[in-house]
Amino acid sequence: MLKANFLKRHGDSPDNLFEKYQGLILRVAIPSPMRTHFDYLPPKETSSKTGSLLPGSRVLVPFGKRNILGFVLAHANGSNIGSIKLKAIIRALDEEPTVSPALLKTLIWASEYYQHPIGEVLSTAIPSKLRSPSPKISKSYAWVSKSNDKAYSDLKRKPRQMALLNFIRNNTTAMSTNDIRAQGFDSSLLLKLESSGLLIRKAMAAPPGPSTSLVPKTSTIINSNVILNSEQKAALKSISSSQNRFSTFLLDGVTGSGKTEVYIEAISQQIKLKSQCLVLVPEIGLTPQTFSRFKKRFDCPIIMYHSGLSAKNKMIAWSQACDKNPFIVVGTRSSVFLPMPNLSLIVIDEEHDSSYKQQEGFRYSARDFAVMRAHNEGFPVILGSATPSLESLHNTIIGKSTRLELSQPATEAKPNTTRIIDINSIGLEEGFSEPLLEKMSEHLLQENQILIFINRRGFAPVLFCDTCGWASECDSCISRMTVHSNPAKLRCHHCARSRSIPSKCPNCGSSKLETYGLGTQKIENFLTHRFPTIPKIRIDRDSTRGNSNLNKKLNEISSGKSCLLIGTQMLAKGHHFPNISLVIVLDADAGLFSSDFRGQEQMAQTLIQVSGRAGRGLNAGEVIIQSRHPNHETLNLIASRSFKKLAQLQLIERKNGDLPPFAHLCLLRGESKNLKDADEFLKKILVLSKTLKLETKKDIIRLGPIPAPREKRAGRFRVHLILKSQTRSLLQNHLKELLILIFEKGVPRKVRFHVDVDPIEML
Repeated sequence: MLKANFLKRHGDSPDNLFEKYQGLILRVAIPSPMRTHFDYLPPKETSSKTGSLLPGSRVLVPFGKRNILGFVLAHANGSNIGSIKLKAIIRALDEEPTVSPALLKTLIWASEYYQHPIGEVLSTAIPSKLRSPSPKISKSYAWVSKSNDKAYSDLKRKPRQMALLNFIRNNTTAMSTNDIRAQGFDSSLLLKLESSGLLIRKAMAAPPGPSTSLVPKTSTIINSNVILNSEQKAALKSISSSQNRFSTFLLDGVTGSGKTEVYIEAISQQIKLKSQCLVLVPEIGLTPQTFSRFKKRFDCPIIMYHSGLSAKNKMIAWSQACDKNPFIVVGTRSSVFLPMPNLSLIVIDEEHDSSYKQQEGFRYSARDFAVMRAHNEGFPVILGSATPSLESLHNTIIGKSTRLELSQPATEAKPNTTRIIDINSIGLEEGFSEPLLEKMSEHLLQENQILIFINRRGFAPVLFCDTCGWASECDSCISRMTVHSNPAKLRCHHCARSRSIPSKCPNCGSSKLETYGLGTQKIENFLTHRFPTIPKIRIDRDSTRGNSNLNKKLNEISSGKSCLLIGTQMLAKGHHFPNISLVIVLDADAGLFSSDFRGQEQMAQTLIQVSGRAGRGLNAGEVIIQSRHPNHETLNLIASRSFKKLAQLQLIERKNGDLPPFAHLCLLRGESKNLKDADEFLKKILVLSKTLKLETKKDIIRLGPIPAPREKRAGRFRVHLILKSQTRSLLQNHLKELLILIFEKGVPRKVRFHVDVDPIEML
């Protein structure tokens, strides 16, 4: 019937309709959950853009009843789809591929490795303004004159073109299309001068100027008085020996050892060679400081890129990153996808930080993606940290990367002293022991800065009734709601729900409601009463909403004036504040008994990093840690700054437990409003997994399904199924086959299904 109706409409021969198509087709990825590509014919109408349909180009394609954006993956001769079903691409959207061939290769790898649809991966890699075929991205062009004596002589009979050309030549800076139109010249004149070879244009995302123009400057690095020590020189020499070839270096340097200076010198070498460099930082809060530091040392364009930018500014930065001139990008996780055609070095600062792993949607690791990109494009990558991840340390042991050690502080300051205060037998006033308060007074008398670290924002972790024991719990999560002040609210830190603080117990009606535990707001209130004349600066997610708020607070700290800093892990890493003489860790015990196998590693990294904020000037710093387990081995290794030994012990434990980096994990998560729906779905996946035949004697270890440690979040129950293998390729092949079966059978509408390869967050 289908064939007959089609013939009635089109009158074609039946022999050619349903047979496999022979001829040029384009394989296109669609930004959707579908894990396949689609075959399309070239556009019916030829245009200047038709010949540019290279892999990585954006195209407009018919899909069902809609016209949507797609990405060309490859060209092929013929399709397994019958000619009756093949549709033609409507039009090309790019004159040149949006995604370069080299970057496309790495993105395809990421799609396969992280088991995520290639269309969504490609969509993630470009700015939001490029994810829609309409409206078009308005481009401005910088117009520059070009010598052509013959063409110039022909302009004698074309006064308007002559006037425009002279106007452009007489301006010292490149003129944008908008600037030229403002002078009364029609854009058609620009096109005529371009076709005659008298003008060339360069696409810009914004009018040219000091902040957007990527025209190279006369020098690349501003002289400084910094002299590298022997360890820094040795590290730089090793990095320099790997120019123009792939190598991975782990720059393992204690806090204050001058890792940034090694970065700067390595980047300087590349910029002098007219290349481009990418510097990744784990959080937005570190971007301005790093940007400012580089700005003082380099006389070349520096681009900032992070999620806090507006869509317009992201588009501007992305367009700048398409330039072939030398420049530096300082950015967070998503910066790893920027075009950068002459990229020659990637630096990943604080490489251990979990912020480099995306926790939603396309769950990629920016660190691992950067390493693979460097491998595919043939240049070195530097992983820097005072507390390297166990995975990175293990890679140096097995020879996958080179460890470069900076064991001494770069300055002549005396090393910090660290002591642990046993708080089992002494009274606490809002979390502070009396010896601690006395020590704080000593440092404040010397007009120094003090950092109080507590990784818990809000006023108090819980509100409870002293009469019946009721506690403030989130209706959507199996978790307690945190008490916040200013404004007074109960907030869930897992699903962001909030409600008013009750005046009476909702359970028994008692007015005896009390708060339990400490948060940054409560600490700030206490210190305001205890040290009323000393300025307080609180830095957490609540107090720094908006980049301007964070920058203002960081500038206050950088002024060096005496103050009390209260902060979460936002202050624990990367920042350089020379006037901090005392660091206080109020509660060091939370990570000692974590249900996550990474708990102690992450706690050690955080505490050593925050301890490193002290004594970064000329004077030695002090670190005081309060604990109810002062004799715990991990805590004492942290106090002695023996991360190397701690890492060795952790690696032994991981090996004995068959855990990463000695095994490879994939977390399959089902979420549903009904626990039973998610559990039954993952049980079916478990059965499917067991039916797949393995090519080797080695097996896949399956753990679960079991409820997640945080069983309910945002109104949905969460169930985990963990797949484990000692062989990465075996796990990857198994996942690929398993996911084909899962999506063939279909995911129930009631269930949300997520795949997380190399999971960091297991809760």
